[in-house]
Amino acid sequence: MEIKTSIHTLFLQVGINRHGKDEFLKNMILPQLILDCERPPQFVHLEQNASDFEQKLVEAIRYPTNTEYVFISTAHLTDEFYGYLNRQAEKNRYSIEIFDFGDSKSAFHHLDEEQIHHVDYGQTNISISSNYEAYEECLLPGNKTYHIIGDTHECIDELKSLLISFGFQFDKEDAVLVCPPSDQAFIFLGDFIDKGKQTEQMVKFLYKNWQYFYFVLGNHESFVYKYIRGEIKGANQKIVDTYFDSIPVLKANPELLQKFNFLVEHARPFYELKGCFIATHAPCKNKYLGKLDEKSLRKMRNFHLNRDMPTQEQLLFLKKEASNDLPFHFFGHVASANAFRIQNKVHLDTGCVHSNLLTAATIHNQSLKIKSIPSHHETTLDKKLPHLF
Repeated sequence: MEIKTSIHTLFLQVGINRHGKDEFLKNMILPQLILDCERPPQFVHLEQNASDFEQKLVEAIRYPTNTEYVFISTAHLTDEFYGYLNRQAEKNRYSIEIFDFGDSKSAFHHLDEEQIHHVDYGQTNISISSNYEAYEECLLPGNKTYHIIGDTHECIDELKSLLISFGFQFDKEDAVLVCPPSDQAFIFLGDFIDKGKQTEQMVKFLYKNWQYFYFVLGNHESFVYKYIRGEIKGANQKIVDTYFDSIPVLKANPELLQKFNFLVEHARPFYELKGCFIATHAPCKNKYLGKLDEKSLRKMRNFHLNRDMPTQEQLLFLKKEASNDLPFHFFGHVASANAFRIQNKVHLDTGCVHSNLLTAATIHNQSLKIKSIPSHHETTLDKKLPHLF
């Protein structure tokens, strides 16, 4: 039996032989899912009949804990219990799968067949794998100072000036000549293309120096990459022409397109330093942070603003979900006249391409500093950027 699963899953072990279920988990499942790696996934094993079950479950699956695998042992799966688990799973963007040991007489009429794995207590011919390695690529090493840079949108001169202020030096060909010490790391929050009319210069600069940076995937890079590959159908051509003006430049230059594709394929949906911060391109609700399901990936990458409503009104969920506790959540995407911080929510898109500011956050030992430099980029924006919070 081959099982392909994902992290952030509730695994229900349904059967009356408690010892048999424990041995199955210990000997068959955990050795395959809990990888021997630098940052191994976390798991919890809960018993439905434990007095603190609900408390332990909520603690395990809510952000920022986001326990990768949650195993729940129950003798019988009732509709009421499944309904409770399903509500918690949906609330926290977890999926549900079942190991059915065949002796509980439970009915699984509310589940799709692919969610159910019919197994025996002593079964040994099971191969199980997950997408944890893709998640691990988004986890950052500790013992570094991180500089997190907001949306640049092809403002190459401002970006170079900001990097120089952090200790970089570049030669006449824009290659790094001197870089900051190895305990300094730099993260771009995405949207390095479009709007700035310097697609070629920006792509070449980032490609030449990519090894010095972490790239979070922005909605602009994602759209352009998929559009050119023919993966997006029926897009509004006026919107494409207006907001994604890098497309004709890239399509006309195969070598440049190859470099752009390389950068996109090295980008990640988020970067996270456990217990300290998570960096996404767009603002989003906590339940999506650090998840790899398609909806969560989309929410971390893109926040659709209603142009007929005040911007701040649409971002009030940030105030509701903000906390004085770590981790910080850094994001850009929504251009405003100011960077803002609401407790642990930190916004960094200050409209560099609109002749305002390019902003970066520096975090060292959980201490946060914000730095902005002025933009001299000409703008075609016909109204002022909003001042938020």
